[in-house]
Amino acid sequence: REIERLKKLAETAKKQADTEAASLRKKQETDTSKLKTAIESEKFQALMKKEKEMRTRDEQIAKLREQNAEHLKTLSEIPPLKSKIVELQEQIKGMQESLRGKDRALEEK
Repeated sequence: REIERLKKLAETAKKQADTEAASLRKKQETDTSKLKTAIESEKFQALMKKEKEMRTRDEQIAKLREQNAEHLKTLSEIPPLKSKIVELQEQIKGMQESLRGKDRALEEK
């Protein structure tokens, strides 16, 4: 009888150990799954952040290129403007000389 009781006790203990081991395995699988999900989510968030940073950088580059094109256009307009200024200065000198000549002519009369 004692042997039978000990056998039943051993079987019960084994069943409890098996049940507890299965429960621990299930918990470990759940925890691992949660951890994998968290890591994947973190990786995804990092990728999204990186993509946003790259998009912002691309937009800044586009704006800088646009500004650069405007500056180049402005710079290309400077030489013609300089020559126009010189031309106008010469016209003004001519007009001043003409007016001086007319003033002299009026003074002589």
